[in-house]
Amino acid sequence: MKYYTIKTKENTQMIIKEVNAEIASYGFSLSEEDYQFLLAKQKELYTHYNLIDLDTTIIKVIAMTVNKSPYIRQSNYVDLIVHFLDLFYACRKQIGTLHYDDEIIYTLYQIYLLHYGEISTKLLYDTLKILQEKL
Repeated sequence: MKYYTIKTKENTQMIIKEVNAEIASYGFSLSEEDYQFLLAKQKELYTHYNLIDLDTTIIKVIAMTVNKSPYIRQSNYVDLIVHFLDLFYACRKQIGTLHYDDEIIYTLYQIYLLHYGEISTKLLYDTLKILQEKL
């Protein structure tokens, strides 16, 4: 995985281009405004959970994971990424660094599919239960 520090418009555009190349085959895309919105939401969420996250690749990982979902459209794609960011940081707060980020996202996505695309606290609890069982 590549890690970027978002400091310039060129870096942002490079990341968006990379993500869009991956998600285009599923019919999705992110605009620069979408990505800036997601960065702001990421900061808001990790701050809310009293965490520190200097890496923005979690947005890319989530975007490239949820694009396979049969329960989303382009119109709610960014909202779903925000929900996954929230769930991710809630999990990270509860379990610390005992699992890799990719593993948390993968587990969240699998449980999301089992819940037929419904975002709820039960989704969070079921995900935490599975992650804790893997310890």
